[in-house]
Amino acid sequence: MLRYALLPLVLISCAPRVASAPEPRTSAPRAAAPASAPSVTPSGAGKDARVRGASSGAVPRAPTSRASEGKPLVITRGGRYTGVYESRNPDVAAVTIRTSEPVTLEDCSLRGNGHLITGTRVRLTVRRCHAQGLNPNVKGRAKGDFVHLTQPLDLRVENNDTQGVGGVTVRGFAGQSARGDGLRILRNRLRDIDGRRSDGQGGYLKSTGGDRGGEAVREVRNAVLFDHVQNISTAEIGWNEIVNRPWVSLVEDNINMYVTSGVAGAPILIHDNYVQGAYQLRPEAEAWFSGGGILVGDGVGSRAGENGWVRVVGNVVVSTTNYGVSVVGGVGSEVVGNRVVNSGRLPDGRVAAYANVGLVLWDYYKVGGRGVGWFGGNVVRGNVVAFSRVGRDGGVVSVPMFGHGCAVGGNRCEDNRDAGPATLAMERREHEMWLSRVRAVGIKLGAP
Repeated sequence: MLRYALLPLVLISCAPRVASAPEPRTSAPRAAAPASAPSVTPSGAGKDARVRGASSGAVPRAPTSRASEGKPLVITRGGRYTGVYESRNPDVAAVTIRTSEPVTLEDCSLRGNGHLITGTRVRLTVRRCHAQGLNPNVKGRAKGDFVHLTQPLDLRVENNDTQGVGGVTVRGFAGQSARGDGLRILRNRLRDIDGRRSDGQGGYLKSTGGDRGGEAVREVRNAVLFDHVQNISTAEIGWNEIVNRPWVSLVEDNINMYVTSGVAGAPILIHDNYVQGAYQLRPEAEAWFSGGGILVGDGVGSRAGENGWVRVVGNVVVSTTNYGVSVVGGVGSEVVGNRVVNSGRLPDGRVAAYANVGLVLWDYYKVGGRGVGWFGGNVVRGNVVAFSRVGRDGGVVSVPMFGHGCAVGGNRCEDNRDAGPATLAMERREHEMWLSRVRAVGIKLGAP
């Protein structure tokens, strides 16, 4: 979550010459993790959904109780679970996992107005599920996340479809790399990540007006958030299709690595995703926004080395308002071969009230002076950027990169290309080209 001042144009080069960086806007405190679901074992779901013998090796399929369908589920034994699970209480998840035995949720349907899947220290696979967020109908409350985990031991989220809910939030990681534990979020279709707060009457709170009018009526929601995931050697976010529409979504950073690090030689891999849309509550009127596309190096850890070693490669980022891809801290990260396009217009052709910059490499938190391991050795190379601002007079300005950090700390910015002013037609073509890539490699997206 970044509060950029409107950044000046910086010509892309190996070592760009820039004016002094503007003072960053003060970040609001990050949203605290919502309270975990209370202990609930719904009628019909308890003993019928628990699997015997799950720890014996092969994981059996859990029987699906007809009586449990449409109600919350609490899982206390490992196994495979298939069914329809729903919670209309924003404090109770549709599925709560309370075991460290391997659990697979597959071919399921999830609905709820809080988090849909929660757990702590779990081994979880979520595969081929459909998920729908519902209005909490409690004034000031927002929908939760599709998956919201604390200190997971292992996680796979593959080939799911979500609509109108938060994404995948991982707070910490307790797995063992030596046994192959990791975080893998692959081939999902995530639609309209939504942090709008309910008005308690079936709708959502309105903007309070002004450039920052939407800030008071939203909660931070991301498509993918890794929060304090440290020194992980197996982490992959790839081939996901993330599409947010204005006026019906409210995402912060689509993909955020917050005080999070891979390891040298085995970075966190964010690759080949399609990320479209990051808008204010009223993007036609609010000339300020802190969200965007893919953010690396966010936040400040307690010691050196807690941010970094992330490789962002081959992604397509379209119409994300504040920034396309940003590295704002940490060490050893790479942004290579991505495409960033922002026309400065909304899908209906109206001018977006705010557009900032395509690529960013910047010591946003001013930690570089603390020494080795805080900010340096990052590379931004071979990216194509067409990022435009449209003025009130209709004039278009290209703002490909803010590279204040390119020539310090061993950072490098090289061979990036400004593709000139962007148009809505260019944005649409990016999606078509990405889908062609998906078909060419034979990847199946989302749930059947």
